[in-house]
Amino acid sequence: MADQVAAPGLTAAQLEAFRRDGVLVIEGFSSEREVGAIKAAVEERVERDFDPEQVRSVFTTDEQSRKADWYFLDSADRVSFFLEDGEAGAETDKLLRLNKVGHALHDLDPTFRAFSRSAKVAAVCRSLGFARPTPVQSMYIFKHPKVGGEVNCHQDSTFLATSPYSCVGLWWAVEDADEVNGCLWALKGSHADGSGVHRRFVRTERSQSGGKGGNGGDDTG
Repeated sequence: MADQVAAPGLTAAQLEAFRRDGVLVIEGFSSEREVGAIKAAVEERVERDFDPEQVRSVFTTDEQSRKADWYFLDSADRVSFFLEDGEAGAETDKLLRLNKVGHALHDLDPTFRAFSRSAKVAAVCRSLGFARPTPVQSMYIFKHPKVGGEVNCHQDSTFLATSPYSCVGLWWAVEDADEVNGCLWALKGSHADGSGVHRRFVRTERSQSGGKGGNGGDDTG
C-alpha cells in the first residue's frame, strides 16, 4: 500500500492496512532535504571516525550466534561500524566496506536525533498507540551493489525482543528502492499467523577473562 501521511499521524485507512498486513508503505514521508542531511551526516562520520584497520566485526543475519562478538553486543549505546561479509580486508572505498553503522545514532548524532524525534515521526507512533514513543535502536544500512552477503528472511524481534511486544520498526529508503536494486521485502499477515517470534537472539555472559570471544546464543523456538 502506498499512501500519503496525514499531518496528525496515520489515516484510518493506513491504520487498517497496517493492522491487517503488519507492514505499511508511506510514500513521500521525508523530504529530499531531510534525506540529504542524513546521508551527509553518515558520510561525514564514516570519513572522520571509521578506521578500517581497527574494525573487524562483520554483521550478518545468518549464523549470528557464531559470528556475533562483543563489539556488536556492546554497541547499543554507541555509534559503531560493521563490515560487509567478506570485505574485512578489501582495498576499496571506506563506505563500500561497511554493512551498517549503529546502534545509537538517534542519541549521539545530532542529525539523526532531530529526525528520529521529529513531530511527524512521533505522530505516526502515537497513531499506533504509543503514549511516549521513544527510539531505542537506530542504524544506517548500506546496500552497495555487487558487495556484501545475502540478507536472509528474518524477524527484527529476533534481535530486539520485549515481553510483551512493545517495539515497532520504522525503515526509510534514502534512495529509490525497488525489486531491481534491493528493496525491503515483507510477508504480509505473518505477524498474525499465530507463530510469534521464530528465533530469539540471547546474550550470553561475558567471559571472566574479559576476552573478545563472547557471543550471543541462538534460541530457536
